[in-house]
Amino acid sequence: MSDISTWSDTAASNNTAAPDGFPENMAPSGVNDAARELMAATRRQWEDAQWFDFGDTPTYVSGTSFTVVGDLTARYEVGRKIRLIGTTPFTSYATISSATYSSPDTTVVFTVDSGDSVDNTLSAVAPSIITRDNNGLPSSISSTTFPSKAVSADRDMDNTDASKFLRVDSSSGNITLSMPGTFPFGDGDIFYVHNTGSNGNTVLVGESDGAGYDTTLTDGAVACFISNGTELQVLNAPTHEPIQVASNTIHTDNLVFSLDAGDINSYAGTGQTWSNTVVSPADSASQTDYDFALGADTLAGSDDPAFTGTAGASSANEAFEFHQADIMALVASGNTTFLESLHKDNAAFTLEFWFTTPVLFPNNKRFMVFNTTSNTPTTSGTGMQIRLNDGGGSSSYPGFRVYNAGNEVIGIISDTVLAANTTYMWAISVDEAGNGFMYRNGAYDQVSAANTFAATYGSGGYTAPASGTSTVKAQIGDTDTDYALDHYFDLHKIRAYNTNLTKAQLDINWASTKGRFGL
Repeated sequence: MSDISTWSDTAASNNTAAPDGFPENMAPSGVNDAARELMAATRRQWEDAQWFDFGDTPTYVSGTSFTVVGDLTARYEVGRKIRLIGTTPFTSYATISSATYSSPDTTVVFTVDSGDSVDNTLSAVAPSIITRDNNGLPSSISSTTFPSKAVSADRDMDNTDASKFLRVDSSSGNITLSMPGTFPFGDGDIFYVHNTGSNGNTVLVGESDGAGYDTTLTDGAVACFISNGTELQVLNAPTHEPIQVASNTIHTDNLVFSLDAGDINSYAGTGQTWSNTVVSPADSASQTDYDFALGADTLAGSDDPAFTGTAGASSANEAFEFHQADIMALVASGNTTFLESLHKDNAAFTLEFWFTTPVLFPNNKRFMVFNTTSNTPTTSGTGMQIRLNDGGGSSSYPGFRVYNAGNEVIGIISDTVLAANTTYMWAISVDEAGNGFMYRNGAYDQVSAANTFAATYGSGGYTAPASGTSTVKAQIGDTDTDYALDHYFDLHKIRAYNTNLTKAQLDINWASTKGRFGL
């Protein structure tokens, strides 16, 4: 008999010939056949009960999206888990990030779980039986421990013992989430605090020593936090709406492009293009506007970085290996508005890099990892640069520079060197109207002994900077021997956002990705 996915919820419609149905006036000999098949199909469904195949036929669009016929936006709601099956074969799991209907189809965009992938042999999809809204999960689950990388269990909020994790503040009468004694969370632990609003008190969240993040939850409010092992960072501001917590996802709001050597949808192991996996960039540009060529163009040449690792394996081994004059250049004919904004007044962006440093940093090699200007901008260039050996000596200090018509308008260098032959997540978040900061492996990468730096691009009328150097598109690496990524520098992935992310938001990316690199 056919499986439940082909059955109708109208009884009279289940009238196909035995053993797949029960037609009117069916032969007595078919009754027992159909009944046995009915029992088998029911058993198969219950053995796989957490997923339900509605019989939808998905049409592959990309490694992060598919379409189904009809308006099924209610079924494929944001935040719901789905199982995806292909004939390659593969079975992968994902979380829905959007579902939009445009006659005659619903387009479903999803984020696959870490280590999973989807290709064009996609043939079946089954949503989880747990929906995002009005689900059957209990409101609280008791536990005696805080499980690592998970949402924490409920805790009694009426204990006045000062040695307890949650206690009543005797001076204010408010309920305090404090950190007496040993800090109780591990690196990457995610948990929420919900003030149920039953007693009229305000919940205060923070470490007992006053360090880290402090926030206030009024009646009914809920907030989500992440730990870096020593202090707390907020993942979302207190809200009275439901919150979604996922420990294996990255921050996706304002994501413009993502390039990942370990994602088969970004690079399949062959070819001349490192593809952007963000289907709908946050700046409304086309997905392919952020594809990068191996080399100066999509033709094979001596300036192409070599791919290492196994295509689609999403491990620490997948990278593009740069040596001497190897580069990657934007495939598009010119920079997007977002790329042109990086060096301009009121710029707001975040660039995140995952890389493994070479075995040594040679003297006078500035290691231009990303730039929108020429390698010698002091003559006439306009644009920005990310360097990983900004001092130019044998010690590698990450740096950020902006030029306007040959004038340097900002020059920021980290206080701390990068170690040789070491994997890092390094990022820079800039709000040109305020402050910026550098980030390294779960912590601030300090500049002049401070967590943040003044990000204002120069002074004295820098209000209408020129467009970038017309002949220079966004580029990874550089052909100039003084600036080239050299000695087999490995670049694993890049993410770019058109807003200045907070440290807590970068902590999400760090916590979700570091395991891939054994960090």
